[in-house]
Amino acid sequence: MLLSTLGAKDRIAALLAGRAAEKVVFGEALNGAGQGQNSDLELATKLAGQMTYEWGLGDQLVYDPIEAQTVSRTTAKYLDKTLRTQQLRAIQILEGRKELVATIATALCKNRELSGDQIRKFLRTEESPTNTA
Repeated sequence: MLLSTLGAKDRIAALLAGRAAEKVVFGEALNGAGQGQNSDLELATKLAGQMTYEWGLGDQLVYDPIEAQTVSRTTAKYLDKTLRTQQLRAIQILEGRKELVATIATALCKNRELSGDQIRKFLRTEESPTNTA
């Protein structure tokens, strides 16, 4: 899969959207986004590392695939900045759509999971002409 810098950052923001939703709804992040291997937080961190140290899409132009795997303090600070920036972006998007977030949360409580088609239906409903001011 080919990604631009913006595409990689969009993917990171999407991976952090669940954590961002927790902050919007509950006022703080819960442990759901960061529960071990293959968690959204781990995947976002790996992607930020690949973006920066393997693909040359960060603020640094360096290729060091080992660096993406073993994180030094300097690297951790840089990756943390990237992750926090994209989490803030996700929070801003969600805060502008709190009613939609509440609707989806209610559906999740009832059904436990939603398909991509179900989510797209909620998004189309939000974008319909009757819901624009």
